[in-house]
Amino acid sequence: MGKILYGNPCVTEVTKAFGFEYIPAFDSPDEPRNDLQIWAHNFVTSIAITFRNGLLWKRKVKKRIRYCAETSGDFNG
Repeated sequence: MGKILYGNPCVTEVTKAFGFEYIPAFDSPDEPRNDLQIWAHNFVTSIAITFRNGLLWKRKVKKRIRYCAETSGDFNG
């Protein structure tokens, strides 16, 4: 996919319907990013979303995000 379309209202609605939200992870001097903690959180979240939405949830999300991008004019592809 390559593009997540942060801030696109259509994508926000799609991801919230599936029970998650894309949030970029930034390093800050106060709280340095721990890649292992991020990976573990994403892994557990992915498993929970799979139980909630079925095995092909990632494919459904990508398809709907692609539709959002095409209809909003963010990119064609």
